[in-house]
Amino acid sequence: MSSAISSGVLIYSSGVLVSSAAGVLSGAVLSGSAMSAVVLSGGSLVSATAEDGATVTVSSGGAMSGLQNTDATDTVLSGGLATGTVLSATGFADTFEFVSAGGVVTGTTIGADTTQFVFGAASGTTVESGGAQDVFGVANGVTVSSGGEATIGAGAVASDVTVSSGGYVALAAGTTTTGIAVSAGGYVAVMSGAVAGNTVIGSGGSLTVRPGALASDVVISSGGIETVESGGVTSNVAVMPDGTLNLEPGGSAYGTSTGSAGSAADVLIYSGGVLVSSASGVVSGVVVSGSAMSAGILSGGTLVDATVEDGAQVTVSSGGTLIVDSAGGGYDGITLMSGGAIDVADATATASLSGDVLTVTAGAVSWQADLSGDYTQEYFHISSSGDGGTLITVDGTPCYCRGTLILTDAGEVAVEDLRIGDRVMTLAGEARAIRWIGRRRYARQFAAGNRDILPVVIRAGALGDELPRRDLSVSPLHAMYLDGVLVPALALVNGRTIVQAEQIDEVAYFHVELESHDILIAEGTASESFVDDGSRGMFHNAGEYDGLYPEAVGAPAMYCAPRVEEGEALAAIRARLNRGLADGSEAGAVSVSGYVDAVERHRITGWARVDGDTAPVRLQILDRGVTIGEVVANRARPDLGARCGFCFEVSGGLSPLERHVIEVRRVASGAQALGNTPWILDIDGNLAGAVLLEASSGVQNERSGVVMRMAG
Repeated sequence: MSSAISSGVLIYSSGVLVSSAAGVLSGAVLSGSAMSAVVLSGGSLVSATAEDGATVTVSSGGAMSGLQNTDATDTVLSGGLATGTVLSATGFADTFEFVSAGGVVTGTTIGADTTQFVFGAASGTTVESGGAQDVFGVANGVTVSSGGEATIGAGAVASDVTVSSGGYVALAAGTTTTGIAVSAGGYVAVMSGAVAGNTVIGSGGSLTVRPGALASDVVISSGGIETVESGGVTSNVAVMPDGTLNLEPGGSAYGTSTGSAGSAADVLIYSGGVLVSSASGVVSGVVVSGSAMSAGILSGGTLVDATVEDGAQVTVSSGGTLIVDSAGGGYDGITLMSGGAIDVADATATASLSGDVLTVTAGAVSWQADLSGDYTQEYFHISSSGDGGTLITVDGTPCYCRGTLILTDAGEVAVEDLRIGDRVMTLAGEARAIRWIGRRRYARQFAAGNRDILPVVIRAGALGDELPRRDLSVSPLHAMYLDGVLVPALALVNGRTIVQAEQIDEVAYFHVELESHDILIAEGTASESFVDDGSRGMFHNAGEYDGLYPEAVGAPAMYCAPRVEEGEALAAIRARLNRGLADGSEAGAVSVSGYVDAVERHRITGWARVDGDTAPVRLQILDRGVTIGEVVANRARPDLGARCGFCFEVSGGLSPLERHVIEVRRVASGAQALGNTPWILDIDGNLAGAVLLEASSGVQNERSGVVMRMAG
C-alpha cells in the first residue's frame, strides 16, 4: 500500500508481514519460530520486536531501524539498510544478524550470547560482554567492550576499532585493519597474514603480532605492551615512557613494512620506554635516547644500526648481539654482559680496553663505546663473525662443574672424563653420541663478584623426589628441566636448598653438546645439553670444534623446550620447590653482622657479632648443608674494635677430592649465613682421577655404576 503507515501490529507464529513501496510499519511484534517479516524496496520497518525464533529480512531498497532482536534472526540483503538494531538473548533460540554483501548496517548493539556476521558493511557497532562480531566485509567504528569479541576475517577491511578493558579482537589472515585503539585490559591479536596499521596501545592494553603478521605505525603508550612472536614483524614503532616492545624468539622490528633495514628514526623509543629483543629477534634502525631509556638484547637477540645517546643504556646479555657498521659512533652506555657480543662490519677490526672504554678500530676509523660494566682485557675475545665482520665477545659461563656425574649407556661418568663419541642417555631414554665438549676455567680474581660466573649449588633432594641424588653444581645460566620447561639455575636460588656461591677459589666448567639440544641426566636429574646460541667462543677449546667440523654451517639456536626466566610458570615452580622451607628468619631473631674472610683446606676465619651486644656469638660451620663443627666468635679483631673474630680449625682438613660448599651461621634455627658465603672450594683438578676412584669404590658416595677413566 503506497505511503501506508501501520503501528502496534502483532504478528504471531506462522504470520507473514510484508512492507513495500513506501509503506512504514512501526512497533510491530514478530513472535514465534514460523514468523517472518520482509521489508521490500521502499518499505520501512521501525521500532519492531522480533523474538522466539522469528526472522526479519531487509531486501534491496528496504530499510529497518530500531529493531529489538531477541532470540531471532535478522538479515540485511544487498542494497538493504538497517540502523540501531539491538541483539539480545534469553536462551530460547539463537540470536543472529546477517549482513549480506552489499548490505549496510549502522549502530548495531551486540549483546551477550549473540552474533553479528558482516559480509557487507557495518559501522558504529558496539560489541558488549559475551557478544561476538565476525567481519568478512567492511567494518568501521567498532567498539569492543569488556568480554566482547570481534574477529576480522579473511579479506575483510576494518577501521577505527576501539578495544576496551576485557575486550578481544582477532585480525585473521588477509585482513587490513587501521586505526586500532587498545585500552587498559584490551587485547588485540594480529594473526598470520593480517596487517594492522595506526595502532595506539594504551596503558594496560596489549597487542600481539603472530607469525607472518605485520603491525605498522604503532604507538605504545605508558603501560602498553606490544609483543612480536616468531615470524611476526612490526615497523615504525614509537615506544612512550614505560611502554614495552617485546620481541619474542624470531620476532622482528624494522623500519619499513617490507622488512628492509630502516633508518635511525624508524623505531623511536622515548625516555622511559623499554625495548626487549630475545632469541632470534631482530631490531633495526633504533634510536635509544634519554637517561631513563633502556634497551635489552637477550640471548639470540640482535640490535642493528642503533643510535644510543643522551644517557640511554643498552644491555647486551649472554647470547645477544649488537651489530654496528665500521664507522661506529653514537654508542655510549653499552653494558656488555658475559656471553654478549658486538659484531663490527669489518673483517680487519680490532678492539682494546682501557678502564671502561672499549676502542674499536676498523681501517682508518676508530670509535669508542663507554662500557657500563666492570671488565678486564682478559674477558674480551676477537674472532671472525663468519660473514665478513669481526666479533667482539665477552666470556659467559659454561655449565656443569667438575665431578658432575652424567648418565651414559655404560653408567655414570664424571663430566670432565667424557669423550667425544661417548653415548649419553637422554630423558627420553635415548642413547645419543657426544658431538663436542666445551671446557672453561675461572680463577678467583676473575669470578669474584660476577653473578654470571659464580656457580649455583642445587643440594641433594632440592628438586623433589630425592633429586638430585647428590649436590649438583652448575653455572648460573645453566637450565634445569622442570615441569616441562627449562629454568636457569639462578632463577631457582632460594638461599637454603639452592644457593649461589659468594666466593670461590677456582671453578672449572664443562658442557656437553649433542647433534641437537636435549635433556641429559646429571646426578639423577634432568638438565640441558649445550646449544650454540653464539656462546661457543667463551670456551677455551672453542677452536677445536672448527677443526673437527670445518664444514659446519652456523644456524639459529633451536631449544628442545621452552625457556622460562620469569612469570607465572616460574613462580609456580619456585612455590613447589620451596614449599615447607623456612623463610630464612626466626621469630624474635636478633640481627647478626658477620663476614667470612677466608676458607682454606684446614682453616676457616672471619668475624660475627650481634648488633648492639658485646656478648660473643656462637656459630656453626656447614659443608654442603651439614654441620661439621661449631666455634665461638670471641677473638680480638683490632680492625673492628671488638672481640668478635673466629678461627675454625678443620679436623683432618677439607678433602681436595670433593667439592665443598662452606657456610657459617649463628647457632639458631633458620639463621642467615654470614657474608661472603657460600664459599666454594672446588675439586682439585690434578686429583680428578682419585675422585673417580673413590666414587667407584663407594668411599665418596654409596652409588654404584660409576665409570672410571684414568689419565693417559
